[in-house]
Amino acid sequence: MINQKFKEQIHAHVVDIVDMQVSEITAGINSQKEGSQGSSSAGDKHNTEGAMQHLELEKKHISLATALQNQQTLQKINLKRSFNSVNSGALINTNKGLFYFSVALGKEKVANKDIMVISLGSPIGQILKGLKKGESLTFNEQAWNILEVI
Repeated sequence: MINQKFKEQIHAHVVDIVDMQVSEITAGINSQKEGSQGSSSAGDKHNTEGAMQHLELEKKHISLATALQNQQTLQKINLKRSFNSVNSGALINTNKGLFYFSVALGKEKVANKDIMVISLGSPIGQILKGLKKGESLTFNEQAWNILEVI
């Protein structure tokens, strides 16, 4: 049995993870920028090293953009809203486990329960979107039953 309070606990856990990601990525970007300011660009070895650092910095910026987008997505979720069908912000209980539809984090543990934190844009999210308690579907040749939607 799942309830609103448990959903709020899951949401807070997800927000903490995403906030930590933003902080860690930002610190990594700042650290890399500080470290690269003192390096020389003389010679092929340094040019290659500089190019590698630039690529790494670009990857971090992409990761930061994703984490910031995840923060925005989480801020838009109205925790007071109850759901009749699977949508962004819904927590569902299925015969295959618990799923929280918000951002793509994967498997998390909250209150000693495994929760799949996924986005509606994921393959299973697209299939489950709009389904209601009591409905069933087949995914990867397995029967899924929606037991609860909060």
